[in-house]
Amino acid sequence: AQKESVDGFLSAGSLKKLRSLLDSHDTTNNEPEFNDRLNARFPPAVRFIHKTGSNSKVLADAGIVVDGSREYIIVVLDQTNNRAAMQQLGLSIQQLMKKY
Repeated sequence: AQKESVDGFLSAGSLKKLRSLLDSHDTTNNEPEFNDRLNARFPPAVRFIHKTGSNSKVLADAGIVVDGSREYIIVVLDQTNNRAAMQQLGLSIQQLMKKY
């Protein structure tokens, strides 16, 4: 994940603030309604810097998983609006990525 400034886009300080606003372990984004999708079943030590969204047709969650020294991106748009399936998918991906 990007940790330094992006020329012409964001300063290092702005990136840090943005990450903290979207971080599932930070006080601004640790409410259950923000963490009921991909990361709902993640182990407590796994961080998810993410943004959720939904409407009548799509349930969405996208973000950066920080699992120890590993960082990777997950993006899911679900047209079935099935939160339980999205939660299981998130856990399955997290467990699979531990093998790499």
